[in-house]
Amino acid sequence: MLTSNTVKDLLTNVGIPAKSHTWVLPDKSYEPVSRHFICDNWAAWLDARPSDLIRVRQIGGGKSVREPLWERESGDCDNLALGLMVHAQVGNALAAAVRGNHRGGLAFGVLFYMAGPARQDNFGIAGGHAINWLITNELTVLFFEPAAGEFVTLNVQERSSAWFGLAA
Repeated sequence: MLTSNTVKDLLTNVGIPAKSHTWVLPDKSYEPVSRHFICDNWAAWLDARPSDLIRVRQIGGGKSVREPLWERESGDCDNLALGLMVHAQVGNALAAAVRGNHRGGLAFGVLFYMAGPARQDNFGIAGGHAINWLITNELTVLFFEPAAGEFVTLNVQERSSAWFGLAA
């Protein structure tokens, strides 16, 4: 288990200004998560979405991938990042209820930042973007793009531009 201060320290150590007043970590403790858990959670979240909110993208060679439908305002980056975070947190609460044990919140949340101009997951446009952040069992901070279902790297400028973060 990690305290909210430890979570903020780990995020700050990688250049995220998580100690600012715009970061919200309301729980006393947080559980680290694995990369595998996040990928499985993303697949389950995608499966739980209505078919009208899924798009199938052809990737060549007769192969395709399913992705959440991106829709300006009602289904854009902040909606996708928040939706994935809530799905994971509900699963965590269900696991605690089924097992009859106390669990902290997940060290998995949402990060708002200024994306660089070459970032494909922001349509190649410099500007505000929202993704998910997580802290692994090894205490490594990672970033996850819910629109694509993949881990991404933020450069130093992007990390330092984060203006809001949240975990539940």
